[in-house]
Amino acid sequence: MKRKRAPKAIVQQSGAQSYAHFLAGIKERIRTAQVKAALAANAELVLHYWEVGRDILANQARQGSPTCLPKA
Repeated sequence: MKRKRAPKAIVQQSGAQSYAHFLAGIKERIRTAQVKAALAANAELVLHYWEVGRDILANQARQGSPTCLPKA
């Protein structure tokens, strides 16, 4: 009497493995793009804050340093 072989689990089937690999590649590309976008946004914010600080210093040099700053 022959034993019936249990069907392979979905992740063990060759088509499913290639799809899982394909899907993992897409997820990795998305994560990489998210990190690149976050780094670019952070760099832009640092540049912006640097420029604001430079403008404040230039304004203080022209007009003199105020004794108190207005509330934003």
